[in-house]
Amino acid sequence: MHHKSIKLIVRKQLKKQFSNWKRLSKKTKKELIRKVAAKIASEYDFNQET
Repeated sequence: MHHKSIKLIVRKQLKKQFSNWKRLSKKTKKELIRKVAAKIASEYDFNQET
């Protein structure tokens, strides 16, 4: 269930930081998702129980 938690965190962060998400190009979106997902995955505590 960790991947669902990480996806939720990524979605919330992207909505908050990039309000013009629909206007961005696909290439830009992919770059942003990679950066945000990598940062969250490195900080995520996989030992927590959900």
